[in-house]
This record gives sequence, structure tokens and C-alpha cells, in this order.
Amino acid sequence: MKMKIGTKILSGFGVVLALLAICVTIAEVKMGAIGDTTMDLAETFVPLSNKIGEVQASQLAQHVDMLSYIVDHKQERIQAFAELGREAETLFKEVEDLVNTNAALASSGFMREIKELDDDHMKFEKESEKLFEMVKEGKTSGSEYTSAVATIIC
Repeated sequence: MKMKIGTKILSGFGVVLALLAICVTIAEVKMGAIGDTTMDLAETFVPLSNKIGEVQASQLAQHVDMLSYIVDHKQERIQAFAELGREAETLFKEVEDLVNTNAALASSGFMREIKELDDDHMKFEKESEKLFEMVKEGKTSGSEYTSAVATIIC
């Protein structure tokens, strides 16, 4: 059977149009997945990164207060240190809540990393409190003091 040239051209355009429709459908599905991923990033990972940054800023401020107290022995440094510690604990809880809202993060072991950071922070606070006591008692020389300072700084 012979096909007219017009029929052949229309058939060719039909095939191209069908392929285009398939490509558009696949692209639309993939764009939806990209949109979901972007929303997940915006709703979970960006706030999580911000909270972790706030935790780090609070911890750094604690380091500054602790080291400043060693130098100037001002009592308000200890109070600021304690306040920043409470703030860091609140921020750690907020980070944990954010991690728990994302099933992929919660199951990935990320929470274990957050717990380790929190544990390290608690150790730092305990060591700092020992150092504060040593400074208050005037025990600012000797190997115990040097070891305590080195532990906290490192």
C-alpha cells in the first residue's frame, strides 16, 4: 500500500508529537521531585544548619567567657558562661527536634552525631567549672591547673 506524502509527513509529526508528550510527562514528574527536594531542604536542612550555627556561636561565646575569667577573674563571666550553657542546651534540644522531624535524617545516624556534640559540650562545661573553682581558690599554678587549661583549650 502506497502512502501519500502528506500522510507520511503527518505520521512523522504524530510520532514526534507522541515522543514530545512522553518527554514532557517525564520532565514534569522529575521537576515535581526536584520541587519536593527543594522544599525538604528549605523546611528541614536550612533551619537545622542555622540552629547548629547558633549552637556553635553559643559554645564559642562560652569559650571566650571562660578564658576571659581566667584572665580577669570577673564573676559576671561565670554567670554569662552558665547562661550561654543553658542557651546551648535549649538549642541542642531544638536541633534534636528538627532532626526527628525528618525520617531520613533520624534514621541516618545524624542524631548520634548531635548526641556526641552535646556530650562533648557537657564535658567542656564540667571541665570549665572545675577550672573556675581552681581560679577561685587561687590554684592557678601547677600541673593540675595547666592540664585543665590545656584540656579546655584543645
